[in-house]
Amino acid sequence: MSVVILPHPTAQLAFEWGDYTWSTSSNLSSPFAEPPSNWDYSTAISIGVQVAWDPNEVRSFALRTLEVVLTVDCPATAMRWVSAATLASGTQHQSVVVEVPPGEASGTLEVRAWVVCSPGDPNAGLPPAAKLAWKPRQRLYLEGDGSRFPTQAIPFSQRGLPPDAAWTVEVEVNDLDDSFGSCVQALINADHPVRELLLDLSRPGAATAVQVLRRDIITTVLDQVARDSTLEQTFDPEFTDSVGSVLENWCRLYLKQDLPSTLAMVRDDPRVFDVELQAGLRFLEKAQ
Repeated sequence: MSVVILPHPTAQLAFEWGDYTWSTSSNLSSPFAEPPSNWDYSTAISIGVQVAWDPNEVRSFALRTLEVVLTVDCPATAMRWVSAATLASGTQHQSVVVEVPPGEASGTLEVRAWVVCSPGDPNAGLPPAAKLAWKPRQRLYLEGDGSRFPTQAIPFSQRGLPPDAAWTVEVEVNDLDDSFGSCVQALINADHPVRELLLDLSRPGAATAVQVLRRDIITTVLDQVARDSTLEQTFDPEFTDSVGSVLENWCRLYLKQDLPSTLAMVRDDPRVFDVELQAGLRFLEKAQ
């Protein structure tokens, strides 16, 4: 777990944070532990948090005004939204909400909150916007379980890809703490019959297509991570939706070993990795 060290006094213990929450026009406020199940790119979503504080503790800083700041980042679209609210005197709690417009987010949102000294406070004696308290970052999957295997259907002919290919997996990982949903994407050929199978899993052959796609995603991501000599191959397990955490879960579930052991296997003996993964996935055991 990372530790925040700041070059000025803080008041972390004077503040108590509520859960991050999300809401849409069709859903009341819900915690991040219950991600949206029906979100799509046309849906606006609100992200909020509430903070409470001990007036006596805060008063010791002789500050006239404080603000709670909420930031929401979307790695997939490189967008950021920020909202702030003043901690009103005579109260002991304050909420702040960020509105994420439709069409501007995808995959995963990364959310952080701070209590800061208002930049214009003449009594502060602290740097402008100095952070006095903070709530750790948390991520929200916008696409439910599907965001673990993000897909996009496009005509391959428009990308200069072979028109008879079924799919390809795009991977761009700079840090194993990065959100899996923003780093990995399966591009499905919109002109290929497999697209209809993946849209309607009740069709004959759909289960087999999903098995093959899952294996391709797992092998492609692990191979790229294993062979990227510039990538620091450590991660923070607290970020359960990160590339590192997802890969670690795959390795323990399908290969009964940890991520470092699997990456070594991929580099040193790819044939053994391939057959062990097939066995762990029970690959095509129930092909139909």
